Order: sequence, then structure tokens, then C-alpha cells
Amino acid sequence: MLGTDVKVEAKIVVDTSSVLSDLISFARTGKSVLSEIAKEPFVRLFAPPHLIEEVQAKIPEICNKKKLDATTMLQAWRHLLLPRITIANINDLLSLTMGLLVVGERDRKDVPFVALAFSIDAQGIMSRDKDIIEQPEIRTWTMGSVRRLLTVFKKGSFSFFVAADMLLPLLKVAFKIGTSILKTILVVARGIGRFFAGLARNVFHTLSGLPNWLKLLLVIGVIIGILYMIVNEGARRKALDFLQAMSQLISACLKQMYDRLKLFLDAIGPFIGFSVGSLFVLSTNIEHSIKQLQLIQKTS
Repeated sequence: MLGTDVKVEAKIVVDTSSVLSDLISFARTGKSVLSEIAKEPFVRLFAPPHLIEEVQAKIPEICNKKKLDATTMLQAWRHLLLPRITIANINDLLSLTMGLLVVGERDRKDVPFVALAFSIDAQGIMSRDKDIIEQPEIRTWTMGSVRRLLTVFKKGSFSFFVAADMLLPLLKVAFKIGTSILKTILVVARGIGRFFAGLARNVFHTLSGLPNWLKLLLVIGVIIGILYMIVNEGARRKALDFLQAMSQLISACLKQMYDRLKLFLDAIGPFIGFSVGSLFVLSTNIEHSIKQLQLIQKTS
């Protein structure tokens, strides 16, 4: 299960091919899948500054070739997509070197995207570019695969937090009632213990203040009484019956409190079991996706 301060977020680099494909779709249908993905709290899109140069240079060429409205596409790029993409510079030489080694020989224009993925420890690159898709070092995503990942996160997390909101008050009430009953049992048991301990202390205190000759008489009397109970079956039985009655009374009180507690727990048990089971099942998808992202990041 997840902690409350853990933020689940996939860092994905978007390249020029994905952005242009989405802009073409927007110019034709008025819908942008990439902007919808970027709105989700579970994913954050990154790109190097090189993306801005390439997209703005390619839009007129694409519009002329596909007979699309260049103004519509430029406005969608500047106001719909670009504000939702984090433009990040690559400042470390190691990431640039890795980018050159991975795709530099195939297409040097792809180096900034691969280098940025290494630099920010991204979970992959969203691309339609064959040179990026065929490199083995960094995972590549399509828009469809990212949307499926987000569906898992959204359904799982929504159900998880709704179930948690229902479960936590129930657990709090159960905890308070259960602890109150247990506290009562402990108070009663402690009271019985204190009664006998106080009785013993008072008897001892009283006996210690008696004259020695009276103490001796009491000791002799106790010994005679014990011997009498040993010899006399009727007296022995009465003493045993008295002790047994006291123990049964105490046991009955404690058992009644225990039965009340058990009855309460049995009543709320199915609700707690259902809620905990739901939390476990619904959070499995999130945990599985997190492990996949961590494995991808570790492999990268």
C-alpha cells in the first residue's frame, strides 16, 4: 500500500513526431489527445528547447502538404500544447554523451530528446520516430499506451481514496468502542485485584498492631481451622464452594464483557473486511504500475 506523502508521477519526454501528429489530429477533428494526457496529475511531459524550433519550422510545411489551416495549428501549439509541456535544458555532459551514443549515428536531431530522458530519469519517450522507437536503451510510448497507463492510475487511485474515506471513519469508531470495552474490562479486573490487595494489606496492618499473645492465638486458631477443614469434609466443601463461587462470579463478569466485544467485532467485521479487501484489490493496479515505472527507470 501507498503512503500519503508519496506522489505518483510518470515523467515522459515528448518528441516532435508526437506533437506534430497531435496537432494534425486537432486541425482535423478539434481534439487533442496530448493536451488531455498533460492535464492528468499522474504524468508530466518534458521536452528540450529543440522541440519548439522543430515544431514551428514543420507546421507550415505540413499544413501546405496536407491542406490544413496553419493558423489553427499554430494557435493550438502555442496556447494548447506548449504551456502543458515542461521545457528543460540538458546541463550534464554525461546525458548528452549517452544521447549521442544511442541515436547520434541514426539521426542527430533526436539526440536532445534521448539525452533529456537520461538527464531527468524519465520513464520513457513518447514518439512516432522510427529511430527513437528502435533504440533499445529507453522505453518508448505511444499516446495510446500512455492513456491506458493513466486509466489504471485514475480508476485505482479514485477507488482507493473513496474506499479509504469510507473505511477510516468506520475504523475510528470501531477503535474507540473496542478500546472503551477493553478499558472497562481492565478497570473491573484492576478493581477486583485492588480489593483483594487492599483487604490483605488491611488484615496485615490490623494483625501487626495486635499484642503478641493475641497474634499467637490467631495463628493457632488459623492452624486449627485449616486442620479442621482438612479433617472435616463439610467445612472443607463450604470453603471450596465459597472460593469457587467468587471465581465464577469474576469469570462471568469478564466473559460477559468479552462476549459483548466479540459481538460488536463480529457485526462490523464484514464491513471492515470488505473495505480492506477493496482497498487491496483496487490499489494492486497502482502498485503494479508503480513497480513497472520503477523498473523502467532503473533499467534506463
